[in-house]
Amino acid sequence: MKWLLGMLSEAPGEPSVRRCAFAFVVFCSMALCFFGLAYKISDNVRIIALALITATATSVTAGRFAEGMDKRGGQ
Repeated sequence: MKWLLGMLSEAPGEPSVRRCAFAFVVFCSMALCFFGLAYKISDNVRIIALALITATATSVTAGRFAEGMDKRGGQ
């Protein structure tokens, strides 16, 4: 459990909303994939899931890039 809290935090004891949102979207998408093995899922649901994954991954990546640039500029 400690490693999971570490993965979802920017720094020790500082939770990251972007990382938590990304983990939630990935978990829901995986559940959707397993659900899709038993039932037919419409193309619209697949497109929405893909858009959510792309949006949250972009948010996490852009945030990390901005933090890196901020640290680089501050030195």
